[in-house]
Order: sequence, then structure tokens, then C-alpha cells
Amino acid sequence: MSAGPYTTGDSGQRADEPGGCNMTTIQRFDPFREMLHLRRAYHPAFPVPGWRGFDATNGQRAGGFALNVRRDDEKLTLLAWLPGVEPEDVDVTIGPDQELTIKAFRKLREQGPNERYLLREHRFRQGQRSIRLPGDLDLDAAAVSLEHGVLTVTVPVAEASQTRRLHVAGSPAAE
Repeated sequence: MSAGPYTTGDSGQRADEPGGCNMTTIQRFDPFREMLHLRRAYHPAFPVPGWRGFDATNGQRAGGFALNVRRDDEKLTLLAWLPGVEPEDVDVTIGPDQELTIKAFRKLREQGPNERYLLREHRFRQGQRSIRLPGDLDLDAAAVSLEHGVLTVTVPVAEASQTRRLHVAGSPAAE
């Protein structure tokens, strides 16, 4: 008897053998299923940096806010969703290692004496996200703005790294 992918239990009985499993008990072996269960069990105590996992919601991470980064030939644009954050509560830095860091703090609205939350999913109070930037950007020309809860960081591509067409000088080809 060979243990194939469609076996049940430790006995290794095949589904087509007498006394084997029926169609409702067949499970395909997934070597990562137990790792995912283990990670979910220990996640609060041991978060894994950079792990988005299958249970991430709306692209948000432990940092509390979502990022989009796009690039074209002229610039890199980073968008961070920071609803309810004031410009003075945002700190954007670019370190010597080309790492852009955004730190943001949102003041929670005070509840009135006769109100209470029935559901409160928007709990972001403070967060920090970092991303390493490519080396061909002009960091001195970076611009940052915060409008309607969206932080926009624009960093142009350095002149030296943009594609330029060069004129080819010389004499006409001899025939």
C-alpha cells in the first residue's frame, strides 16, 4: 500500500481501500497550514516584521496606516492614508541610508457626556512606517503635502539617472 496525497489519519489508508476514508474526510496535505496556525497563536507576543499574512485587513499593517508607492520615469510618489491627522502631527524623515520614515499621531475625538461608541473600528492613534528608497532619487528636492487625510511624498529622479538620448558625432559611413 502506497501512501499517496489522498490519505487520512496516521494509518495511511487510501480512500479507495475497504475501510478507507470517505469523500467528506479527504484533505490534501498542506505543509504550511500548521505554520499559519502557530503564527496566529503567537502573533500578539511575537509579531513578524514585514509579514502581511493572510489575515491583513485593507492593506494596513501594525504601523496603523496603509501606503502606496509608485514610480515613473520622472518621480517616485508615496501615498499614506492618515485620516484625522493634522500636518503638525506628522514627521517625515529621510536618513543617510535612503530610508524614508513617516511618523504620525492622531488625537482621538473626545466623547460627549451623552454619547458612546457602538462600534469603533478606526482606532489609529499613532504609527510609523519606513521604506528604503532607491539610490537614484534626488532627495534634496523631495516634497511633502497632507491634504484631505492623504500624505503625499514626491521625490524626483536625479538628473544623472534619467534616460537621455545622446547625439552620435562622426563622419558619414563609407560605401
